[in-house]
Amino acid sequence: MASLLTRRRGVVADPERLVVCSGVAQATTLLGFVLRERGTTAVGAEDPGSPEYASLFASAGLTTVPLPLGDEGLAVEPLLRSGVRAVVTTPAHQFPAGIAYSARRRGELLDWARASGSRRHRARCPAAGRGGPSGPAARPWRSRRRDGPTGCSSAVGVPAAARD
Repeated sequence: MASLLTRRRGVVADPERLVVCSGVAQATTLLGFVLRERGTTAVGAEDPGSPEYASLFASAGLTTVPLPLGDEGLAVEPLLRSGVRAVVTTPAHQFPAGIAYSARRRGELLDWARASGSRRHRARCPAAGRGGPSGPAARPWRSRRRDGPTGCSSAVGVPAAARD
């Protein structure tokens, strides 16, 4: 599964760091519990965005901070002001706006994660990727410790953040 994720989605994944879940909802909830255990109290989420994130993270005892979108994806300045140390994004095909994050914005968010010691959880479903970058085009997001991809199909990869 790890080699498939690397070949098909450009995600560097060690086999011992993969967790197979029943879907993105379960993966997100598990991530919420791990983040809470490590002291996180709030998670940023795209606004507008999927309303499910608030209830999934709430079930793990976290609050969700809505963060506005710009033309290129999640707006960086409000993210910086929010003080959150974890954020969930849908960079390939943002729901409901349908935008694909620019390479520049993806890089800015990765820089934020590295500089602040924060985590990003990016959700992607194959159907949602239509019209946006996938596979090698998503590689600027790749980071072994700061980026936590999930995807939906027959298996879901839960982020390395859950084991770091």
